Amino acid sequence: FNQVIMMKEFERLSSPLIVEIVRRKQQPPPRTPLDQPVDIGHEGIPGGSGRGIL
Repeated sequence: FNQVIMMKEFERLSSPLIVEIVRRKQQPPPRTPLDQPVDIGHEGIPGGSGRGIL
C-alpha cells in the first residue's frame, strides 16, 4: 500500500478515487465465515434436544 501511494501515478488519480483507496485501506478486513462464532445449541450433546432451554 505504501509503495502505491508514494508513486507519481497515484498523485494523478482523481480525488474521489484517492479517497476511496485510502478509505478501504483504513477499514478493518471483512470477517470470513470461519471468524464468526458457531452456535451448536444442544444437538451435539447426548440427551440434548437441540432446542435449548425452554
